[in-house]
Amino acid sequence: GLSKLQGAGADMAPVKLLRVGDLVEALDLEGQWYPARVMQQASEGLSVLLHFDGWSDSYDEWLPQASARIRPHRGWGTERMPDDWQIGSVVEALDLEGKWCASKVLLSSESSVRVHYQGWPAKWDEWIDRSAGRLRARQAGGKRALEDEGGRGDNSEDVCALCEEVGQLVCCDGPCRRSFHIECVSLNNPPPHDERAKWRCADCLARRYRCFGCKEWAARDELQQCAARHCGKMFHPACLLASLQPFPKA
Repeated sequence: GLSKLQGAGADMAPVKLLRVGDLVEALDLEGQWYPARVMQQASEGLSVLLHFDGWSDSYDEWLPQASARIRPHRGWGTERMPDDWQIGSVVEALDLEGKWCASKVLLSSESSVRVHYQGWPAKWDEWIDRSAGRLRARQAGGKRALEDEGGRGDNSEDVCALCEEVGQLVCCDGPCRRSFHIECVSLNNPPPHDERAKWRCADCLARRYRCFGCKEWAARDELQQCAARHCGKMFHPACLLASLQPFPKA
């Protein structure tokens, strides 16, 4: 009940005089502390609207400024806690199919860490309990992952350009912007172990590409690239025009 929730934060003094934008920790109704941000302040200044980071707006909650369910943010995932899973770093997370995937740390709380599986849509982001054994540091020589959403990973495809399947992908830094499974990449052009290093696929190095329509090879200036933001597919103009023609009615 509420007495249990209040008691859980009794060991720390509640935050006073919060302002819009302040980052704190807030205790949810399940008894878990999460990072939360002040979204609004009541006219009388005695209560605030909190948004729990990493959760839907439907969980936003008004709480009194003096509530024991609010406490100062202690620095989870930041330099204030250097041994914690650092926000923005790339780690490995065990997905629900039992595969270790390169993942970006989005948020960190007292009991769990929110991660984004690199190369997968944001709908698969999840909070992982710290004690679940599903997080580990990047393994030496591990697979190179897409960079954060603000970098080139956001401009790349979410499926392998060769097998057209989803999964853990590496991103070409060349003009094609395509993504590949590490297993599908030619052995004589492997991505570097350093995930910050630039890498170009064999096609970008040779400046020749395969038309997605007819599958024939051609030079870059003979092909037209799809203009969609996440698409790196190339087409002969005639093949592209043919793909836009409506199917004949039966």
